[in-house]
Amino acid sequence: KFSETISYCINDTHSFKITVNAEIVPITVELSPPELHFSFPPNSVERSLPMPLRLSNPGNADASFRWETPTNSLFSVKPVEGTISASGSQDVTVTFSPQADRADSHKTELLLHVVDGPSIKLACDAAHPTPLCAFAEKRADFGSIAVGESVRRIVVLKNTTEVPAAVYIDKDKLPS
Repeated sequence: KFSETISYCINDTHSFKITVNAEIVPITVELSPPELHFSFPPNSVERSLPMPLRLSNPGNADASFRWETPTNSLFSVKPVEGTISASGSQDVTVTFSPQADRADSHKTELLLHVVDGPSIKLACDAAHPTPLCAFAEKRADFGSIAVGESVRRIVVLKNTTEVPAAVYIDKDKLPS
């Protein structure tokens, strides 16, 4: 809290005093929604899942911010830093990018540092149960094939879990 008395004089005759009282309020930023829950839709073949997050500045001064994410986090934020004008808002995107060799569910807290204000924790959780697919037949017999001859066989993939599975073949990664 700020309180200061100011004395002033008009025409060297009239003296006055006023007391100025002020409450100093730190800059604040509000998150909407206050936490994020990520879940891939059924049949999605996307490799990551972005979600919007709105940062709002209810104050009368600009609010500068910077995101901090844990090392090796499966969550990322863009933009990582910026400034929100007084009484304004800014949208950022938080993206979950799972990895096949990591657990099926993830929880973490991202930290929003606000210059001249309190830091805010954003709780993020994600579930991505891993479907498992296997060929219905263990072998695909192509028989004898002459050099240069092209042979086509149909194979059947079977989902061995109760988790919906979507199959995506990246042609750029197939051997030539």
